[in-house]
This record gives sequence, C-alpha cells and structure tokens, in this order.
Amino acid sequence: MKPSLVSIILKAVALGMGVTAIALSAMKAASSDTLLTLLSIGLTALALEGLQNE
Repeated sequence: MKPSLVSIILKAVALGMGVTAIALSAMKAASSDTLLTLLSIGLTALALEGLQNE
C-alpha cells in the first residue's frame, strides 16, 4: 500500500526536528527549552501520522 503524501510529510517533519535538535545540541547553539520544543514538534508529527493510519 502506497503511503499518503501527508504521512510522508509528517514523517519528514519528525525526522527533521530530531536531526535539528541533535545538531544544535552538538554545537551548543540552543537552550534546552528550544531542544525540547523541537523534539515535541517531532513527536507530535509522529503521533498525528500514527492516528492517521487508524
């Protein structure tokens, strides 16, 4: 079964937020609040993608 465009976009957003959080943390360029916000956005995108499949 072919995944929908929205599903692919939500997974890409989650991956992007995770990679961004890791990169900013490694460079020590963001506060922990910012990193937590980025990871929360990624987790929310994954949750929406999971709910969409049900």
